[in-house]
Amino acid sequence: MPSVGNLKDTTIGIKCDRTTALGNPFEIRNEEERDRVCDGFEKHLFLITQCFCSPVDAAKRVAEEMGLVVSPAWIRPTGEEFAIALTEIDDSPDDAVFLCDCSPKRCHCDSYITYRLWWKEILRVGANGYDPSRPYPGGEK
Repeated sequence: MPSVGNLKDTTIGIKCDRTTALGNPFEIRNEEERDRVCDGFEKHLFLITQCFCSPVDAAKRVAEEMGLVVSPAWIRPTGEEFAIALTEIDDSPDDAVFLCDCSPKRCHCDSYITYRLWWKEILRVGANGYDPSRPYPGGEK
């Protein structure tokens, strides 16, 4: 099962902080915002992977809808840069570790685990077995 690790403890894994295309665009200004920021990232990931929004447009939309702030530290990847980075998650081994600075607290990397498990299930059942009523779960909130 994939997991989330902290960059302070290890560098072995898939780096997902704001210095990479996989970083969370939303700033956590205080701990009370953590759940909202992580929920916002789920929507952000859904808009990119399922609605084909660019990462920047998705971040602006979610920030406006949820009252979040886009971090000035976020690198603002293009759609192509994000797609290339997401391929590393798509192709990651079953014991992949996604790295950020938040763990063990809730982290946007938890959404990458959900996404990865969903994607692996689609690959497992194949196009003929794909159930469109089970879209990526990040769009449900």
